[in-house]
Amino acid sequence: MSTPSEAPAPNGENTVVQLISTKDAQTTYSNFCRGALTPEEVVLDFGFNANAFGVKILEEDIQIQNRIILSPSTAKRLLFQLNEMIRRHEQNFGEVEMDFRRRIKGQPAASDNGIQSPPRP
Repeated sequence: MSTPSEAPAPNGENTVVQLISTKDAQTTYSNFCRGALTPEEVVLDFGFNANAFGVKILEEDIQIQNRIILSPSTAKRLLFQLNEMIRRHEQNFGEVEMDFRRRIKGQPAASDNGIQSPPRP
């Protein structure tokens, strides 16, 4: 599958059209992400944590499945894209709850235990 992508030319007058192919793209589920910085790169590791909800389900460590290395400018564009996507999601479906305990019926929220959820951007 190819999707056209338009980007302004350096002189701002013409438009360059590039096709984006997802033919060889791989899809991976992740519920864990961590990041690191160098002067020239933003490094993002994605993985699966089977014990993400505070209950030991499996005897295994978090397995990093994908590492994405971005230039700082690409990481900044990703930040803007993710902010817009979450804004649209919440507009259509309601607030994304960061505290998993609030998403599980019958569980106390983090604020009930004196733990605060991270501030919203």
